[in-house]
Amino acid sequence: MRLLKQLWADTGATVTPTSMLLLVTIVAIGGIVGLTTIRDQIVQEFVDVGVALNSLDHSVNVDVQIDTDSDGVPDTSIYSANFDDDDIGTLCGQPFTDPSGQAPGGLMFTAP
Repeated sequence: MRLLKQLWADTGATVTPTSMLLLVTIVAIGGIVGLTTIRDQIVQEFVDVGVALNSLDHSVNVDVQIDTDSDGVPDTSIYSANFDDDDIGTLCGQPFTDPSGQAPGGLMFTAP
């Protein structure tokens, strides 16, 4: 306990305002760079999810048949529906991809 009080009262290694300013500046720059990277990666993940969902095939074919004479073989088709998703991988007629080496999601920020 005595050592802790002695260290607390020690003024030999005081912090100068210049060193404190330098430390705060380095931490602020690192924080800005880190938050920018986090923003880009979050946008990239959302774009990846969008591309994956748009690449799904939404085609469906439904054919409902019934067995009228109970012999285990369907005799009559009572309902038939078909939807063919022919625009897989497009958004409003345009290809929806996320090329590598580009800004995340095609977002490009430039300073004026």
